[in-house]
Formats: sequence, C-alpha cells, structure tokens
Amino acid sequence: MKARYLAFMSYIGTGFRRSEKLWIRTGRNYPDPESVQGLMELALLKLRSLKYPNVTLSSRLNGFDIEKFREGAKYLVGVHDFTTFKKNDKLREYKHNRREIKSIDVRPGKPVVTDYTSKQDNVFDYWDIEIKGRAFVHNQIRRMIGTLNSVAIGRIDPKEIKVMLQVPSKHSWVSFVQSGPPDGLYLCNVEYNPEDLIYNADSTEIVKLQMQKNKLKETETVVTKVDGQRFIEKNNVTLPSTYGFVVDNKPDNIPIMITDFVYIGSQDCTASDVVQAYDIQHILSLGIDVETDVNHKFVECLDLPETDIKPVLQESLPFIANAVSSSENVLVHCNAGVSRTSMVAIAYVMHYKCMHYDDAYSLVKGKRPAIQPNDGFRRQLKSLKAGDIHSVS
Repeated sequence: MKARYLAFMSYIGTGFRRSEKLWIRTGRNYPDPESVQGLMELALLKLRSLKYPNVTLSSRLNGFDIEKFREGAKYLVGVHDFTTFKKNDKLREYKHNRREIKSIDVRPGKPVVTDYTSKQDNVFDYWDIEIKGRAFVHNQIRRMIGTLNSVAIGRIDPKEIKVMLQVPSKHSWVSFVQSGPPDGLYLCNVEYNPEDLIYNADSTEIVKLQMQKNKLKETETVVTKVDGQRFIEKNNVTLPSTYGFVVDNKPDNIPIMITDFVYIGSQDCTASDVVQAYDIQHILSLGIDVETDVNHKFVECLDLPETDIKPVLQESLPFIANAVSSSENVLVHCNAGVSRTSMVAIAYVMHYKCMHYDDAYSLVKGKRPAIQPNDGFRRQLKSLKAGDIHSVS
C-alpha cells in the first residue's frame, strides 16, 4: 500500500552540507549522507521499501503567499509559446509549443487522504489549482506549478513569468526552480461539444468526407518550427534552414532615425543612458516588454510568418503618429530590431509617406541594413496599398 507521512524534526546543521540534496542530471535517487534529506532517505531505505523513498522538505524561511501565486498565474492565461516550460529532452520533437491556457482557478481545498480533520485550527492550508486548456506540452503543468510555487515563497518575481513567455527558450528557465511533483496531478474532466458525440453512419456529410478522403493523394508535409528549422513530417528529413529569429547576443544600442522623430533599434536601445542621449520621449515595444520612465506602449507580436500584422499596426501606427505630431522622438524596438521592428517601420513609411512597399523597404534598409522582416510580414506588407492603410489605422 502506498503511504505518505508527515514528520516534524529539528537538527543541528554543523555536520551537514545543507538540508536539501544536490540535484544532479541523472536523477534524485542517489545516496547523499551529507544532507539532512539524503540522510533521512538512507534511514528509510532500511525499511526495505519497494521504491526509493521520496522525502520533500518544507521551507521554514519563507511563507506561502497565495495572492502572489494568483498574480503569477494571470501571466500564464492566454495563448503563449510554452517552450520555456517544456522538458528539455523533449524540445527536439518537431512540433510547435504554442498552447492556450483558458483559465487557472485557485481555490481552498483539502488533501486527498482518508484521515483528515476539517477543524478550523488545522495548521495547514490546502489549495486546489484547476487549469483548463485544450492541450499542454510535456511537463508544462508541473513546471508552471513549480514556477508559481517559487513566486509564492518569494524566490522569483511574478514578472519573471512574463519574460519566460516572451523569450521562449530553454535558456529562459530559472535554474533553481523545481518542477512540481506529480503527486496530486490528475485529469479532472474532458469537455466535448455534444454535437460531436452524435454518430450517424448514414450522414450525408460523413459520406462526402469519406469520398473526398479516398481521392486524396499521398503527400509530404513540410513542418517549420518557431526557430526556423524545417522538417518533412513523413520521414523526419531535415531541410537546409536558418534560424527563424535573430539571436541578439551583441550590444546594439544605437537607435537609427528613419524619418523625422522616428527611431528604430533593438531592445538594447531602451537603456536609460541611450534614451537620454537621443532624447527619446516615447517607446513602442513589440513582443518584448521593457521597464522605462518615458511614455511606453507594449504591443503583443510574435515573430512568426503566420502572425496577423493588422492588429499590431492598429495599435502601433497611431502611437508613432501621435509622438511625431508633437515633434517628440519615438523609439520602435523588438528583441533584435530586425523583423518585427522593420515590419512596423515599413508600414509607417508606406502609410504616412505614401510609398509602395519596395520604396519603403529600401528607405528603412538604407538606414538600418540589419532589418529583415520575415516572409509572412513581407507578404502581408506587399498586400497593403501605398498611402491607403485605413483598414489598420
């Protein structure tokens, strides 16, 4: 029979390296007599348990702030790229990691045990966390809970979650955050559209679909990942590719003026000394949020070919135009100042300078040679008429 026990203890730490075991890549089931946790596990092994004993230490230094937990959970709700929250050894799977969290409900609960008292003076608080979504990446829920636990005990700031989502990468994962344990994690419910559960073999629509399916020819699907790598789905053949985003690992802190009062650059240009040197009074951040003392607007925008640029331009162009009308400098930036920044800059020139795409692209490219809007951005910009973008402004 599987059992869990709660034990209170005190110890003198002179003879121990620390209370917790060191975490190593090969796993946690190894002897560590120099830690309190490891020594307790060695003692429990003498009981000849079928599995390696799992000892979890409770922190005595920090309280658990459920309101901070809820605050951090708000950042996770919505459509995001959860690459940061995916287990590292699964990142080579040729699938995108964009998922939608519809809701995270945190409410008082109780332990799933047979012996439990509901007295008001109980020394423990129990919480049920219900997460609703259509699908999840590998280890996403456990990593989300581990991150929120770290927020609740004050080890990381809730805004760190925003960064982990805005820069989806295994390198954005905070190394000291431990994934939540699998204990207590279970599937609550599966919701279906009632109409989808009705099967009628004689349905005209089903017959049509079967006929259309029989006419389909065998084909190979080319899958493009977020990082730009391409694969043939049929046999995992790797195609020649480059990164779908620019790795911004060099200082790029010189904003470039493309037209009167309008500057473009990377997120390095948002540093306070640069802002002061160039008299930047407004900052437009595309997909990468920053902290600044000047007038600031953040617009959600993923650097993906399938991103619809119209909602982005609807928010961005008026912000730039308002700054220019006041004869005040405005900086437009993303992560590297290459794709998203150039997309908005070109659209601005097309609209307010009445240029065709090729002329607007040449103007911005001549000012900042590093720009390179992705294929989807270019295709959508070319479909906009010069000086006639009233559908997005």
